[in-house]
Amino acid sequence: MSGFDNKWLMDYLKKIGKVDPKNSKIANVNDQKVDKKGPKMNKTEARYESYVLRPGVFQGEIVAYWFEGVKFRLARKTFYTPDFFVQYPDHFECVEIKGGFVREDSILKFKVAREMWPCYKWVMMQYKGGEWREIIK
Repeated sequence: MSGFDNKWLMDYLKKIGKVDPKNSKIANVNDQKVDKKGPKMNKTEARYESYVLRPGVFQGEIVAYWFEGVKFRLARKTFYTPDFFVQYPDHFECVEIKGGFVREDSILKFKVAREMWPCYKWVMMQYKGGEWREIIK
């Protein structure tokens, strides 16, 4: 396990100005969408944001989320970037979004990252047949 925990991450985000100290909410949750050079969502990722993440923030279940906001080093020259990094009141979650087809290498990287960083909750969601289902917990 790395030396970082949720408290460290929140302190760091406050230090760099990503957290509003008045209410500890993330300011400008999706700054990267404004930058035209930043990461772009595909339709399935946008659907997950619209139907799961935004309502969760609105209802107060989710504190904040970032699209491709973190990158994990798995090995030399090998990285894994989850689609969403989600902050809940009591934990952080890495969410990988898949459409109808899932490649074996993406499953492998997901499982390796989950083993290397057990301090986060990891979920792989698939949108197939008009509904969301969790394919790897």
